[in-house]
Amino acid sequence: MTFKPEITQVGNYTLLIEAKDALNVIYKYTDASGVQRDTLVKASNLNLMYAQQNVGQVIIKINVFDAGRLLFKPIDENYHEHYGFDDALTVQCQQSSDYEKINMNGADYFVSWLGTVKNNDVEIKMEYIGNILDADTKIKLKCSSNNLTMDGRTRETDLYDLFQFQNIIFKASQEGTYYVQAFLASSDGTEICRIGKIKIDSKPMRPVKKVRIIRVKRSDETLCPTVDKAQLIHEVNSLYKQAFLKFDLDNAAYNDSLPIAKATTDMVGLGYLTDSIGLTFANDIYYIFIVSKNNNETKAGEGLLTGGKMTQGTTVTELRLKKASVLFGHTDSDVATHELGHNLGLQHIWENDANVNAYSYTLNHRNRFLIPQYTTRNPMDYIRTGTPKTHRRYFYKYQIEHLITR
Repeated sequence: MTFKPEITQVGNYTLLIEAKDALNVIYKYTDASGVQRDTLVKASNLNLMYAQQNVGQVIIKINVFDAGRLLFKPIDENYHEHYGFDDALTVQCQQSSDYEKINMNGADYFVSWLGTVKNNDVEIKMEYIGNILDADTKIKLKCSSNNLTMDGRTRETDLYDLFQFQNIIFKASQEGTYYVQAFLASSDGTEICRIGKIKIDSKPMRPVKKVRIIRVKRSDETLCPTVDKAQLIHEVNSLYKQAFLKFDLDNAAYNDSLPIAKATTDMVGLGYLTDSIGLTFANDIYYIFIVSKNNNETKAGEGLLTGGKMTQGTTVTELRLKKASVLFGHTDSDVATHELGHNLGLQHIWENDANVNAYSYTLNHRNRFLIPQYTTRNPMDYIRTGTPKTHRRYFYKYQIEHLITR
């Protein structure tokens, strides 16, 4: 007789089987003390309380647990300097339909995304969420490709203890897309059920983008603002690496100081710097202006893609792109990263297309759940000032997918 109970909720259950009357069969066995006992069932994987002499009852106690799920997370907050990652746990992002969603053990599971370059070690933290208490239950990871190693192994990892995880290192030897599945397993490696999944994209770095940093001197200033150009670009690259982008200083000859007719009491916006002073902008160059801050200037920076396609009625006009940003009174790399994001077509995370001049190159936010400002550490959010300073850290998957096309 095979008995397969259908249990749909977690909890503790007791099954009382009147097997003597049902089967009219009693098996005899002798226990360790030499006493002969009756039993009807042998089930090594259940908690079995043997029937008393001649009663013919078997009581089986079964503990049913939620299988839980395995979450993949960055090892620390500076992961952006080494790879791109989106854990798909932000509700707003889930609602924007950017993630692969699977049904796992009766619940929705949003698949985490990892982006890396080939032959790069990526250390990821695994976190099990569930209530399984059996110390013999393990976790193992599987991938169908030999081009991805998991802690140095291909196809299948060793068994990991459920509650004493080590971080895992992924490395892709070839560019491509890989899926890693996580399973609960018994101590002998037998798979019980799937509890997690991560998508890994190994992509090449995009061609280097050239930057010109121009120091603006107002009419009543003696010197131009000072800036460590190499350090600024290095810090910007530490954030854009997760999107497979790299900026470099333009080594062509150009004048990096710009005298203007505006005094320190005058407002100087990006429109003035790009349209009113006769600079010639190259389409393949990004420009960052460093200008002292006027007392009335409240912005930390400004960045626009002035140009693109202008539509008036049925007429579409191609405009010269001016990929330019301005930093007011500082050389903060977080602000530079934010403004360069605008140059690359990214909007603020809370803006829909009606709020901006959405040219053809601008990332489309239509039908996306918009995230309130000041609530994330995304480069395209605003950050509150204070001590200690809150740094921007991570792009979302949908932004990275846009940036790698630029």
